Amino acid sequence: MRALVLLLMLAACSGGQQAAKDQPPQDLEKAAIERGMIRSPGDTEIAGLYARDTDRICIVPTSIGYKIGAFVDYGDGITCSGSGTASRVGETLH
Repeated sequence: MRALVLLLMLAACSGGQQAAKDQPPQDLEKAAIERGMIRSPGDTEIAGLYARDTDRICIVPTSIGYKIGAFVDYGDGITCSGSGTASRVGETLH
């Protein structure tokens, strides 16, 4: 009788769950995106005016991608500007 009680107690302590499979660790950004703490870069709109000091970039959406223009002021009357088209794949702009 004691053996039966001991056997039942040991069986109850096992938990009955299988060990969790080893999962590769997630990077912090991916985990935060999945939990809604930060927005996914691939889901955000990039159109707009961006500026830093005297430098400017303007991105405008079109039917097949984006138009982009940039102006850089190096100082002492030295500037550079350009415009063209851009496309987006995920969070990468081409």
